Amino acid sequence: QDIDGLKQKIVDSMNASASQEVANQLRDSGHFALTDTFASKEPLVVSSPSVGAEASEVTVNVTVTFTMSGAKQDDLISVLDANIKSQIDASKQNILDNGLSQGAIRIEEQKPDGFTRFTLQTTAKVGVEPNEEAIQQAVAGKKKGDAKAAIQSVPGVKDVTIDTSPFWVSKIPSKQNKITIVFEQPSTNGQ
Repeated sequence: QDIDGLKQKIVDSMNASASQEVANQLRDSGHFALTDTFASKEPLVVSSPSVGAEASEVTVNVTVTFTMSGAKQDDLISVLDANIKSQIDASKQNILDNGLSQGAIRIEEQKPDGFTRFTLQTTAKVGVEPNEEAIQQAVAGKKKGDAKAAIQSVPGVKDVTIDTSPFWVSKIPSKQNKITIVFEQPSTNGQ
């Protein structure tokens, strides 16, 4: 009975850290860990002296095999990127974040042979390729209103603010090195 209690304490302490350790091993090998598939096999317990014998010291070795399924991260990225690109104008917009790191996974089916079917739901973030030189070329020498319209016509641009100094200047400088472009990504919390 003491051996069983000790075995259970050892297994419980191993389970606490094993899930994260196995997930890290999967990530380190280029896989996306499906943490809901974490499982442990029946522990193998070897005690010395054997059960029923008296001793002043007892050594208990517990061997547990932990498993977790994973999907190749490169494959998931390819599938996500292809799906996202099918929904945007890839010549004018880029994928800023495919959402994989924050994806919600639901295990649909898990077979004993390791086959796992799952769904992955993500929220991708797409936007304008931050090409400062192209924008400088497009607005150089234009009036403020024309420059603003040129930038706003790019898919994914939500707002444009043009500041000139001194305030009475109404035209963008003709020299690109006198034009400063600042890109701001919208906040991800919907504000």
